[in-house]
Amino acid sequence: METIACSADLSWPTSQLGNLVPFGANDTTGKNVTSTSSIEHPGRSGGPGVVPLRLTHLVRDLTLPDVTGCCFELHSSDGRRSCLLRAPDAQEARMWFDAIHSKMKIINKSYLAELNRLLPPTQVSQ
Repeated sequence: METIACSADLSWPTSQLGNLVPFGANDTTGKNVTSTSSIEHPGRSGGPGVVPLRLTHLVRDLTLPDVTGCCFELHSSDGRRSCLLRAPDAQEARMWFDAIHSKMKIINKSYLAELNRLLPPTQVSQ
């Protein structure tokens, strides 16, 4: 089974030619998705084929009922973008779901820590 490194964004084909939205110099095949660790991504406001994984909602059976257990959905935090992912079978769908979920936990933890560092320190008065 081929693995896909998914660090901060998920992309998919956006044209009839099957081209992927470019992410970086070393992502020309669409098999590896890379990103920087900073909060701002200049020039990457997101396109029709991009759902940022930061603060994304990963769900099952929200938009479409799935009796086979092969589908799950990603919804962007602003609610403007979504992606329905369908695996060949329920076991592989579970593996994809778990892999994306674990990566999202890591991304969100570091993203929230970075946001907290940007906030001014709070003063506790008693």
